[in-house]
Amino acid sequence: MTRTRMLLLLPIFSLPAMWASQAVGQLTSATLYTPPLWADHFVCTVVNTSNTKRSVTARIFDESGAEISTNPIAGGCTQANLSPSQACGVIAPSKGVRLAYCRIQVPLGSKLDVRGSLYGSTQNGLSAAVVPAE
Repeated sequence: MTRTRMLLLLPIFSLPAMWASQAVGQLTSATLYTPPLWADHFVCTVVNTSNTKRSVTARIFDESGAEISTNPIAGGCTQANLSPSQACGVIAPSKGVRLAYCRIQVPLGSKLDVRGSLYGSTQNGLSAAVVPAE
């Protein structure tokens, strides 16, 4: 193949590579947040609703943005590799009433790939609320 033909073919083969890199760029990362809840016990849960495996991290934060220490549910949600329809979660144990929210991160995915929620309850369990992550 001559040099001229190679130079003519280069742009043709470059276009699909550029389109593919743009498509991957759109899936770089997604972050979902729940509205905050007043409670003294919190559970943040996530389920993979996509058709492929997704890496997920869920964390619970207080009103100042400081991460609250959590215990894992079902292996935890720190860089969890969830298969389709698989779920994970974290629990923030009771340490007095406070305002908290959940942050869910999905690297190489979109917000449509997961569903998540934050459950908050009082220590005696008489009142509880659940809010979805968006």
